[in-house]
This record gives sequence, structure tokens and C-alpha cells, in this order.
Amino acid sequence: MPDTNKNFLKRATQNVAFLLEEEMKSKVPVSSDDQVIIDSIPYAICWKDKSAVIIGCNSSFLKLLGMSRADCIGQKINHLFGKEESEALQEITSKVISYNSPEDFIIEMDEVKYESNEGPLIKDGKVIGTVLTITKQVKNTEKQKAEIIEGIDGLMAHVQYMKQKNA
Repeated sequence: MPDTNKNFLKRATQNVAFLLEEEMKSKVPVSSDDQVIIDSIPYAICWKDKSAVIIGCNSSFLKLLGMSRADCIGQKINHLFGKEESEALQEITSKVISYNSPEDFIIEMDEVKYESNEGPLIKDGKVIGTVLTITKQVKNTEKQKAEIIEGIDGLMAHVQYMKQKNA
């Protein structure tokens, strides 16, 4: 992941975490104005408690998972992803909570790799959960590689044909 993307993901995660921390200080759920701002972020974002239960998310997260907000909120993150992804996310969440430090990683869903960052959600100086940010990355699958090679082979065959025709 290029350094600029890593820095952007970290800043985005930290900014959302700060916004959520401010909301939690006032003991009021995310306001509709703040939800509009969070929903306008094109990356999938959710925030979870220490038990990995989703307590909020943006519309991009819902779209990525194909869920409604009502079906998503209150679910454990491992109920929304496959077994392998769930295990990886749980390990990352544990690290973030233990070390109070964000983690960059790549998660793969449906043969699409996503650049991701998970950072601590802090209230009154204590880590109370995490904020997960997921962005889409270019597919890098064997099927895609085969399609590219097939396209190049076809182009080379066409070039050879045109050379012979014009010779």
C-alpha cells in the first residue's frame, strides 16, 4: 500500500474515532448531522466495542456487506465476514486494543483485496473499542492475471497477423 494511502487511511480512521469520542463524551448517539458526514465518506467504516459488536457504521460499510443498518448494528463483526476474514479481524482488533495503536492490513472478500486500517476508539483515556476503515483495492487474482495474459496473447496474435498481411 503506498505511503500516501496508509497515511490517508490512518488520518481518516483517527478523524472518525475523534468524532465518535466527542459524541460519546456527550452520552448521545451519533447525531444525524454527524451520521450524514460519516455516510458521505466513500470508504466503508464501522465502529465496534471491545467485544467486536458493531455499534455504528456508514452507508459504504452497509453497501459493501449488502445489509441494512438495522441488520448490521448489534452484530458481532465475525458474523458478517467469512471464517478466515473473521479470524484475521479478531486478531487485529485484539492488537489494536492491547497496544492502543492502529494497524494497517489487507483483507480479501470475494476475491477482491481491500486496504484496511483499524484504530482504537478511546473514551476518558481508555480504549473502549475500535474503528475499522475498509477501502477497495484493485483485484489481484489468478483469474484476472489469466484474463490479462489472454488479452495480451490475443493482441500479439493480431499484431503478427497485421505484420504478415502487410509484408
